[in-house]
Amino acid sequence: MKKTDFILDHVVKKDFIEDLMKAFGWVTLCGAIFSLSLSTIKAGSVLVGLLVFGLFLLLSTLSLVYVCLYLFIPLDNSMYAGDPYWDEEAKKLSGVKRLTAIIKVIIAKNKILYITASLGFFFYGKLVADFLAASLGT
Repeated sequence: MKKTDFILDHVVKKDFIEDLMKAFGWVTLCGAIFSLSLSTIKAGSVLVGLLVFGLFLLLSTLSLVYVCLYLFIPLDNSMYAGDPYWDEEAKKLSGVKRLTAIIKVIIAKNKILYITASLGFFFYGKLVADFLAASLGT
C-alpha cells in the first residue's frame, strides 16, 4: 500500500473532518477573544482587557493542544514515515520527480508540514482578530 493511500484513508474518515472543523472553531474563537481584549484595553478598561487576554492565552494553549492531539499527531501516524517505501520511491525516480520525492521525504520525516500547518492555524486566528478589530473600529 502506498503512503498516499494511508494518508487518504485517514483524511477521508469522518472523525478527521470533524476535528478539522472543531480546530477552525477553536482558532476563530481565539482570534475573536484576542480582538475583544485589544478593543477593551483601547477603550480604557485595562484590568478587564488583561483578564480577557489571560483567557485568550489559556484558550490558545488549549487550541494548540487540541490541534496537535487530534489532527497533527494522528496524521503523522497515518503517514508511516519510517516505512521503507519513502526512500525506495526516490531511488526509482529520476530528474525533477526524484527531487520532489526527496523533498517530500525531508518534509515528512522532519515534521516541517506540521509546524507550518500549526502556524497556519494561528495566522488564520490573527486574520480573524484583525477583521474583528477593524469591524469594531479599533
